[in-house]
Amino acid sequence: CLSFYESDLTEADKAQIMRDFEKTLFPGLTTGNYRILWVEHRDKINEETGERRLELNFLIPNIEIESGKRLQPFFAKADLDRVDAFKKIVNYEYDLFDPDDPINRRSVKIAQNLPKESKEYKAQVHDESHSQYVMTLFMTAKPF
Repeated sequence: CLSFYESDLTEADKAQIMRDFEKTLFPGLTTGNYRILWVEHRDKINEETGERRLELNFLIPNIEIESGKRLQPFFAKADLDRVDAFKKIVNYEYDLFDPDDPINRRSVKIAQNLPKESKEYKAQVHDESHSQYVMTLFMTAKPF
């Protein structure tokens, strides 16, 4: 998924970004070697602007078209740095919001899995403090 802070880009920019992403993800292959389906949607709200965020999702069958052999389009250890470089270049070239820019980083990170109910929160605090207490007892216990 290519997820943007912005609510939209021009059609020409979206098409070029998708082409460039394919070149990044499939170095050495031509468009005849693979298939990719792109789906554009804006179902998530940007909490800072209140506008819907642009996302370009993709689906890639894991078969190389000409040979019929398995195609692994993304392998994190080998591809993550290249895809991250692509993101940085696109953000710079199109003057897009860059979440990695120190100016845009949040000073406080809020966990996404916070309990929604106070009962759940109290149980979580109890479990954590109990675990810490047991660990302290274990670490400070003297051998018999």
